[in-house]
Amino acid sequence: MSVEPEPSATATSLPSGLPSTRFSGFEPGVALPISVVATRLGLSQATLRTWQQRYGLAPTGATAGGHRRYS
Repeated sequence: MSVEPEPSATATSLPSGLPSTRFSGFEPGVALPISVVATRLGLSQATLRTWQQRYGLAPTGATAGGHRRYS
């Protein structure tokens, strides 16, 4: 009898090839700059900006100067 493991409660649906979004030291509610998010995901900042334009994957906010912030 084969038993399949249950999916992780923190699993996300990301495009294939992307790393998990489970970060050490992540604090919910903290607005992170695009550089930190890109580094943690192993992507370039340009990729995140492109995804914002193409797919509407927008940051959760922006500073008064227009800098993207993600939570």
